[in-house]
Amino acid sequence: MIDVARLRECPFCGSSNVDLWRGQIVGNRPDNGMRFVRCLNCGASTSYRQRDDAVRCWNVRAHEREMKDA
Repeated sequence: MIDVARLRECPFCGSSNVDLWRGQIVGNRPDNGMRFVRCLNCGASTSYRQRDDAVRCWNVRAHEREMKDA
């Protein structure tokens, strides 16, 4: 399991005020177990994913992925 405390700063505004949120389905259905990471400063977020995938998605930076693929 990925440590949520290791969330990186926001790639858009640089804020470290980011957190993992529990998503809910619209309507009267209960929580679907999906999560997303959101910056509380600028509002940037990942899409809904499983917990570890949401953290991994947030922590990946495009320029790092390009360097890895090169």
